[in-house]
Amino acid sequence: MTALSKLSLLLRRFRRRIRPKAYKEYYIQEALDSLGRRVYLEIGVRLGDSFRYIKSREKIGVDPCRTKPMLKLRSGELFFEMTSDDFFRGPGVQLFATKKVDVCLVDGLHSFGQALADVLNAAKVLRSDGVIVLDDVYPDTPDKASPTAHGRAWNGDVWKTMALLRFAQPDWEVYSLPADEGVGIIKTHGCAARAIAAEDVARYGNLPYEALASDPAIIGLTR
Repeated sequence: MTALSKLSLLLRRFRRRIRPKAYKEYYIQEALDSLGRRVYLEIGVRLGDSFRYIKSREKIGVDPCRTKPMLKLRSGELFFEMTSDDFFRGPGVQLFATKKVDVCLVDGLHSFGQALADVLNAAKVLRSDGVIVLDDVYPDTPDKASPTAHGRAWNGDVWKTMALLRFAQPDWEVYSLPADEGVGIIKTHGCAARAIAAEDVARYGNLPYEALASDPAIIGLTR
């Protein structure tokens, strides 16, 4: 971790203590508390800041890169050093054969296609009243919303996932909160995902940033 990254993380932790509702962890913990704090799944753990902050009886982390803070696991923690795709078609099958996820944070690769795949896979192992949280769904500049990662602050185009789900999954509750650069909330209410036509995936994948900037309601943003 660079000195700048460490400083940024420390500032985030300080600000989170002062204004907890401004950060995604508040909403994750709120949902877990209401559901009994049983099983928490996190896709995209990185340095483990959110993972370690969240309180749950069982916490499962998935990331292809295992960083130093995640080398030593604590009681109730599991970590899978692999891509989310490999996890869901591999160890996740057995892991969730006898239990379901209360809350899942999708914070992996910030691309439309991968975020969509992660949400749809998470929905299959989610309890009927569970919650999926999608990070960084409201980038405030075209640069942050670029589909291609760069060295600056980057949200990616995961906002398109929220827009598509609001259109393609009418049985689900899909909306966004104006916190932490956009916190996406997805509740399936026990309804399986409907098939999404390839042309709809392509259409939403090609949406320009202006579609979000001019109408945040496309991601169900509540103010």
